[in-house]
Amino acid sequence: MRPDLTTPHPDQARRVCAIGSSPDGVVVASAAGEGPASGQGEGTVFLLLAGPAMDDARPLLSVDSGLLDLQPVTAVGYDAGRLAFASGGLLYVVDVEEGTGYQVRGVGEVDAIDVSAGTVAWSSPGGPARVLTGEDDALSLFTLPGDMVTVGVDGDRVAWTALDDAGGSLTVGRLRW
Repeated sequence: MRPDLTTPHPDQARRVCAIGSSPDGVVVASAAGEGPASGQGEGTVFLLLAGPAMDDARPLLSVDSGLLDLQPVTAVGYDAGRLAFASGGLLYVVDVEEGTGYQVRGVGEVDAIDVSAGTVAWSSPGGPARVLTGEDDALSLFTLPGDMVTVGVDGDRVAWTALDDAGGSLTVGRLRW
């Protein structure tokens, strides 16, 4: 079976700076306005694309470029009304239903984010992976052991790959806090 790769979403085809998966569809971060994909320009728009042809576009959030210190968005994830994205060494977590959010400083470069309900996991190229979980007023941050390749979450279950001299290994664990 061959995938149909002939129909990009017309509004997003040239300006995408990051994409992520969601149980509800694909979340896309793209540069607002005209121009190339940089995530800078006039700001960044986050959409949830769903439906059989990804033609149902639901706006999630729009962020002014000044709030991101003109840094591009490098990774994005979404689930259950919670949007997480990385830009300029910061991780932003936003409850799009409530319009509230916070930022996590010192995360460094982020190349992948996964979100499941109240849990956000991210990985950095050649560095550790981290998991942020809990309620907004009682958050717990975990650094997973080993040099990470990638990390994924489903509720309080976390799976990650760690590299060592023998190659990569898959670890699956449960968060307890």
